[in-house]
Amino acid sequence: MSNRSLVLVIAGLDSGGGAGITADMLTIHDCGAWGLPCVTALTAQSLKNVTKIQETTLSQFRETLRLAKQDWEKISAAKIGLITHRDILEETLQFLENSDYNIPVVWDPVNSNCGKTRKCRSKVSLNKNFKSLYRFYTKPSRSTRTSRLE
Repeated sequence: MSNRSLVLVIAGLDSGGGAGITADMLTIHDCGAWGLPCVTALTAQSLKNVTKIQETTLSQFRETLRLAKQDWEKISAAKIGLITHRDILEETLQFLENSDYNIPVVWDPVNSNCGKTRKCRSKVSLNKNFKSLYRFYTKPSRSTRTSRLE
């Protein structure tokens, strides 16, 4: 890990490897940072559809965030993808609000992972929580688009 910046990644684990935490972790590494994964769900999916989603329990997710905060004094940024249910969203917001990290947050909200099948058990309406999300919004500047994380 050396002196790489730390990026908290909250997303689903895509069994195909082309999206979710897997893709985020590779991108973060290629940008010179180190990803700290917090999984919201395990998915069974191909390039064409999602056949199954197993949501992470709130207890497991909460513990993952707690340990990340306990182990890492300085987290430089967060990237948030698949949010499977309202409790995970609320826990994420509380973590960001109640931590000492004043960090940029990349919201890439996937609030339903249905693919073309449209067979989903849960959907989270982020619209109702827009004001909560907005307080963590970081507008990209020219320098943040072109430079590595510090």
